[in-house]
Amino acid sequence: MATGCPLATRSQEDLLDQEVEILVLLSGVDETFAQMVHARSSYRADEIVFGARFRSIFLPQTDDGAVRVDLDRLHAIDPE
Repeated sequence: MATGCPLATRSQEDLLDQEVEILVLLSGVDETFAQMVHARSSYRADEIVFGARFRSIFLPQTDDGAVRVDLDRLHAIDPE
């Protein structure tokens, strides 16, 4: 099954053997100052956690309906 994703057919071993590095470049607008902001991260194959999912950062709503987020969970993962 073709997905169009070049990583879909690669195993963890493939990525390690080929010394793959994934670059993530993000840009957006800081609404407070109306300025562009940029972020860049790099991930080597040995830094990727295969089969894991990011944990939700959203907490249950309060009684008054406020939505809350826990930024301490931003990088938290749940392994398989």
